[in-house]
Amino acid sequence: MLTLLQQYRSLFSEPFGPIFSDIEKIYAAYPNHIFCSVGDVVTEQLLCSKVPWKVAIVDGYTKRERYLIDIPADAAVINVENPPGCISLMLIAAIKEAISDAKNCTVINVNGEEDLALLPLLLFAESGTVLLYGQPNEGIVALVVDDTSRKLGFEYLQYFVDD
Repeated sequence: MLTLLQQYRSLFSEPFGPIFSDIEKIYAAYPNHIFCSVGDVVTEQLLCSKVPWKVAIVDGYTKRERYLIDIPADAAVINVENPPGCISLMLIAAIKEAISDAKNCTVINVNGEEDLALLPLLLFAESGTVLLYGQPNEGIVALVVDDTSRKLGFEYLQYFVDD
């Protein structure tokens, strides 16, 4: 398990990409891409749109309030444990499994917290995938997976300790 060191938590509050007001504007900016999401509100918007998606990671909460979304009946679902402030090996394995599943779109349902799931998703998603997550009170961040963003992801691993 990787645990984010307390003194570096603030680094993860800055957006890793441009902020948009809604999914349709993101899709217009990145047509013909596959999308993945982290967070319940963003995932709900993605699943309710016609935007093609591959992986959605949720924990049933937004701003510490219970928030349940409808998961499409045809989606695969993987349930994992992931403590707050951590990236569990179970979460990493689920992300790798979901990305490699050529047939299904997958919802990863996290018991715990999904906030840091963006990092392993960034490291394992195919180049060109657009990762979406919410920036509280601002909008939706869109991060395109490419060599530059992956390098940033690997750099951010230094702020974790391996428990």
